[in-house]
Amino acid sequence: MHVNTHARPETASPIGDGIRLKFAGDAGFHGEIKRRVDAYFRQTGLSPRDSSRMYRKTAALLVWFGASYACLVFAATTWWQGALCSVSLALASAGVGFSVQHDANHGAYSSRHAVNRLWG
Repeated sequence: MHVNTHARPETASPIGDGIRLKFAGDAGFHGEIKRRVDAYFRQTGLSPRDSSRMYRKTAALLVWFGASYACLVFAATTWWQGALCSVSLALASAGVGFSVQHDANHGAYSSRHAVNRLWG
């Protein structure tokens, strides 16, 4: 069994075959980051949600995804072309997941809950 040596023993409580770790509460880091991010948006006048830049990024990622899929299904005639199209499709999928879905799941894509649920 692997035991995390970074956890303080008094905060660990065994559950089943493993150990469930409990870490000390936030000492202000999260609050400071939120304060700085909020200050950035106030200072620049940008909206933290419903950004046209984010929508353009989403469109570019979806076009990349669609083109990669079309390349793989309709254009690739050799194994190496299929491999290149597959890599492109995988990267485009990762871009959609890490960029669009991640932001939407955190409620940062849109101020409308339904839009965040749709994209997340």
